[in-house]
Amino acid sequence: MFRKVKKKLSGLWRPSRKLSKTVPPMDRKGYDTVFENNGFAILRQPGERQECTVSFTGIGHALGGIDVQNPEFSRSLSHETKIFVIDKERTWGNSVHWEETIAVLKRHTDGTEVTTLGNSMGGFLAILAAGQLRASRSIAFVPQWSIDPDIVPGETRWSNYRSNISKIIHPDLSAAFVDSTKFYVFFGNGPSDQEHLKYFREKQDRMKLFVLDRCDHNVAHFLKERGQLYPVIHACHSDSDIHHVLAKADIRLD
Repeated sequence: MFRKVKKKLSGLWRPSRKLSKTVPPMDRKGYDTVFENNGFAILRQPGERQECTVSFTGIGHALGGIDVQNPEFSRSLSHETKIFVIDKERTWGNSVHWEETIAVLKRHTDGTEVTTLGNSMGGFLAILAAGQLRASRSIAFVPQWSIDPDIVPGETRWSNYRSNISKIIHPDLSAAFVDSTKFYVFFGNGPSDQEHLKYFREKQDRMKLFVLDRCDHNVAHFLKERGQLYPVIHACHSDSDIHHVLAKADIRLD
């Protein structure tokens, strides 16, 4: 599958030899690269409204099935500024470049109503950055609570990336749930993320937590296959009844 994706994207992006292992294979057409160093890249598509969605990409430098260029996603958000943040070294923000990246984001989001968005590692970063960017809302699909083995000793996924992190600056998200931001967090009830989910349940009073039945780490894809991914994102954005959106597609909560 990876070979097919790589072949499809080969005409859109060609990596340099120096950065071939870190620069994401994504199409930057329509986006301005406003910042890039060895750790992070920030892509921006300016809008007409004083609103901005800051999307943090995941391990595969994608959004887990969320396509912010999809017309369905853009229908109600077409006039707002869209920003991609790419953690090129997959550090979950545990990089010497994180504070510089936040400073750049502040310059480009100042004076706007900010929504942060992400899936998996991107979900962790969306929550982590929400307070720093004074976001009105943060939408996270299957985020990790921590990648510190002392906190989540049973988490063995992505160990090749975690082992390259020289220092864990952000051990967990316990201090990230600020009062000024509305947090929307989505999980599946499968086994993959239970170690992380238990910590989110303990902080459930600080967020709107939705645990979907019959899915696992694939929540975004699960919703997308049922035609409800973008309606759910829009419902979060407008603070509408998410339970109603899910019920229409017979999606049950655990």
